[in-house]
Amino acid sequence: MRRVRFLVPVIALALVAVGCSAGSSAGSGSVAPSSTSSVALLTAGPTATPLVAPTASPSPTPAATRSATPSPVPTTRPTKAPPVATRHAVSIANFSFGPATLVIPVGATVTWTNHDMTDHTVTADTGPFVSGTLAPGAAFSHTFRTAGTFRYHCSIHTYMTGTIAVR
Repeated sequence: MRRVRFLVPVIALALVAVGCSAGSSAGSGSVAPSSTSSVALLTAGPTATPLVAPTASPSPTPAATRSATPSPVPTTRPTKAPPVATRHAVSIANFSFGPATLVIPVGATVTWTNHDMTDHTVTADTGPFVSGTLAPGAAFSHTFRTAGTFRYHCSIHTYMTGTIAVR
């Protein structure tokens, strides 16, 4: 009897697989689709126990393997690079300072270069810097360590003026 119970569902599954249905003769099983994706089978015999055929389900994909070793953590903090001293230029040409107004950060250095054929000076109106006489081709530099507005002039040609704005 065990073989018969085993064979009937197998035969019924084979018939379902090829698109056939079981006959209506006595003792044969019938195939009825269930509301789920599986197929319900009735076995032959006096008990008529419904069986559910196994359904093909995708095999689960293995979980991604994780590394047992954690990624390295930096042991030192990145250091800030010290501020780079910025340099700015003012040209003395055609009896004027160019640019006439220059905006710079605190700590920047300004270099004035005399491109005229005559002597000039770079003299602060309030006194923080004085170049002395600059011959043609000579240069003078000053580093501005505090914020503020610094007006200057040429003491030889007083109409030549300029401004350094330190922020």
